[in-house]
Amino acid sequence: GLITETASGSVTTFSMHPSVHQILRRYLLEELDKEKYWHLSMPMISALVAYTTRIREENDYGRMQLLSLHGEKILACHHLFPEKDMSNLKGELGALYALLGDWKKSQPLLQEALKYFNIHHDEKNELKIAQALTYLGYVCRAQGQYLQAKE
Repeated sequence: GLITETASGSVTTFSMHPSVHQILRRYLLEELDKEKYWHLSMPMISALVAYTTRIREENDYGRMQLLSLHGEKILACHHLFPEKDMSNLKGELGALYALLGDWKKSQPLLQEALKYFNIHHDEKNELKIAQALTYLGYVCRAQGQYLQAKE
C-alpha cells in the first residue's frame, strides 16, 4: 500500500489486493520496456526518499517505523528500479534504522549506499556520503565496533 498524509497530519494507508498488485506489476513489466518503466518509477522513489528525509529530520518515530516497512518492500523489488534510486533509498532507510536502534538492518544498507555513492562520486552525492558516514559511524559505535566507526 501507499502511505499518505491527511490534512490533520495523521497517517492513513492505502492498500490494494495482492491480485490487483500482480496485474499492475505484470502490465508494467511486460508492456513497458525497462527504460519507460524506470522513467515512470523515478518520481515515486524520489518522492519516497524526500518524504523519508523529512520524517527523519522531524524525528517522527511512528512514521519512521511505517516508512521502514514500506521501504523494505520496495527494496525487495530492487531489480525493478535504477541502482541510483535504490542507493538513495538504502541511505535513507539505513538512517531510519539507525535512529530506530536497529543496527543490524542499518549497517548493511548504509554500507551498500556508500559503495554506490563512492563509485558514482559527484557533487550531488557529497552530502549523501557525509550523511551515510555519520550514521554508519553512529551504528558502529553503538555496536562497540570502535575501530570501524573511526574509519
